[in-house]
This record gives sequence, C-alpha cells and structure tokens, in this order.
Amino acid sequence: MSDNKRSKLIRFVGYTIFFLLMIYVLSIGPVVATLQTPEGMPLEYIESLSAIYAPLLWAADRSDILDEILRCYIKACGSPFHNKTN
Repeated sequence: MSDNKRSKLIRFVGYTIFFLLMIYVLSIGPVVATLQTPEGMPLEYIESLSAIYAPLLWAADRSDILDEILRCYIKACGSPFHNKTN
C-alpha cells in the first residue's frame, strides 16, 4: 500500500472513530428524553442505559463539572416530563 493510501486510510479511521465517539456521547440526552415518562423512567430502561452509558456515568461520578454538564445537557434535550411539578 502506498504511503498516500495508507495516510488516507489512517485519517479515515481516525475521523470515523472520533465521530462515532461524539455520536455516542451526544446520544445520551435524546435517548433519556425520549424514554422519560410522566411517572419517571421505567426500571428496565434505567438498567439498560446504565450499562450502555457506563463510561459517561463513571466520568460524571468522578467529576462535579462533568456531572453538571451531563445533567444540563440531558435537561436541555427536552423531555416534556423532566421538570414536572406535582
């Protein structure tokens, strides 16, 4: 494989990994907002999401700043039930 093709392949793989990671990180807000119900989130969803987003939750547990950013992002994604008042 020529150096030019190899360089393009490495760049493509790098960009692909970067964008997939960004999609993963940014998907938590819309997913949580979509699965939210008036009664809260069903337990089976919480368990599944906790497994899927374990790296993000782990980082948020260890950093107050990341935790606040994650909470604000999820809230901004707009679950109609997120700020319900009783």
